[in-house]
Amino acid sequence: MFDTRDRMVTREHVRHLLPAMQLSPDAERRLLDLAYPLPSPVVAEEFARLGFSPEVLVDRMGGSP
Repeated sequence: MFDTRDRMVTREHVRHLLPAMQLSPDAERRLLDLAYPLPSPVVAEEFARLGFSPEVLVDRMGGSP
């Protein structure tokens, strides 16, 4: 597994994931309104609040963890 703790996530990274996440418009807006770029752990916490772990995202995108 790659260590992504030091990686910064941009709004475009998140925008790319939105179709797989199938969020409500309000939840999408909340994610997109964050002050990007953000450290990967901060984005992971926001995703977790919405019920998404990295494993869930990989599964929804057709991969395997």
